[in-house]
Amino acid sequence: MSDIGYMRLCLELAYQGRYLSLPNPMVGCVIVKDNMIVGQGFHECSGEPHAEIHALTAAGTQAHGASLYTNLEPCCHHGRTPPCVDAIIKAGIKKVIIAIEDPNPLVSGQGIATLQAANIEVTLGILAEEALHLNRAFFHFITTRKPYVIAKWAMSLDGQIATPDTNERQLSNSLSQQDAHELRQTSQAILIGSHTARLDNPSLTVRYIAPIARQPQRIVLNTQADLDATLKLFNGALPDKTWLVCAEEFFKSAQKKFSTTTTEIIPLPLHNNKIDLIALLNLLGQREIISLLVEGGRATLQEFFSLKVVQEITCYLTPWFIGNLPQKISLKPLNSKTLGTDIKIKSYL
Repeated sequence: MSDIGYMRLCLELAYQGRYLSLPNPMVGCVIVKDNMIVGQGFHECSGEPHAEIHALTAAGTQAHGASLYTNLEPCCHHGRTPPCVDAIIKAGIKKVIIAIEDPNPLVSGQGIATLQAANIEVTLGILAEEALHLNRAFFHFITTRKPYVIAKWAMSLDGQIATPDTNERQLSNSLSQQDAHELRQTSQAILIGSHTARLDNPSLTVRYIAPIARQPQRIVLNTQADLDATLKLFNGALPDKTWLVCAEEFFKSAQKKFSTTTTEIIPLPLHNNKIDLIALLNLLGQREIISLLVEGGRATLQEFFSLKVVQEITCYLTPWFIGNLPQKISLKPLNSKTLGTDIKIKSYL
């Protein structure tokens, strides 16, 4: 197998840690000796051993004189775990192949320099673009100290994201729902506005998929802290507390209304009579929220887009026409074709 092949395996291994590695990056590691893989591993959970340690443990004495592949520069500082470069040097690795340098100021080339100072050959840049994409949320957070924002919604063909039928609010099908809940599970936090909280009464938990590795932190924007405290968001059976973000002037009234066992009240300043989203993103960054999934509603999504703080979108286009009709009109499955920057959609009634 070539260097590219081994690095691609690193990326595949790293992806297995997508649920529990945050706020750390996803990292995979492969150790090769005499063209044979003698050890491999990935960063399984934040606070636990890094990918390199798992691979070195699996390789044992065979790591001596071997080559180590990893999609991210090995750490050289004491964080939740000891430095990986020390373990690599101690194991007698002779060559380290790295996809991309770690942008973390605590590492940022220092890991590579430490390895080179120990007379270990270092190669950098194999599948760098793929490695950057894999950990795009982590890299964004490290360079901005704000969460990577994903805007998500389901939409009919005429651009509606809600139906007039209160008994049938779901636009997307079961496969899309499973995909959306996979997205929830890979996000650290999920956010909605108060209108969506009232209208849909969601729990904002991961469902429809198994196994469930983690639940995202629930956040609701409610300027006047006037949501009904009996909504599902504030159910004591849910994991952890829901974060209710309100205006500073409503903080005391919110404290009286919501239970401290189910809800954490977060007061923030206003901007144009709305919650200051920049202040919110800064706060989430301080709390090490790396990725934030914004699920709506329309006004909340528009506010995030207007501030240009969205990095990625996921949109589920559904075969419905809603308009101002009392009920949505079902269309046959869609055919789509990319035409430059446009997408042509075709369906039949």
